[in-house]
Amino acid sequence: MIEGREGFGNVYSHIGIIETAWKINSKNSLRAELQHLYTKQDKQSWALVLLEYSLTPHWFVAGFDEYNYGNDISAERFHFYTGTFGYTRGTNRIQFGYGRQRAGIFCVGGVCRTVPSSNGFTLSITSSF
Repeated sequence: MIEGREGFGNVYSHIGIIETAWKINSKNSLRAELQHLYTKQDKQSWALVLLEYSLTPHWFVAGFDEYNYGNDISAERFHFYTGTFGYTRGTNRIQFGYGRQRAGIFCVGGVCRTVPSSNGFTLSITSSF
């Protein structure tokens, strides 16, 4: 329904997220996130693992893998790997990455948009005011 396509019905799911952060010292920190979506509809269950390492107060590097392990069609159980690094200062963020994006709805900071599947480099510049 959110994507505006008819004939697919509702997706009933259970979603769990665990996030933790470790401040190694005053200039370095590590953040980890685990996500799981369990459903019998659409493309079935997904899992995501994310690790982000922050250096000084401004630089970061991150990587994640989103895996569609529950798909009934084993040939369509894909990994979506992505690696990024970037710089944050104040309310500005510049991020460069490489990876594979699955098609669907992509939400950041409460703003959602429909994206096509893609594979390649990305550059993102975000400013809040």
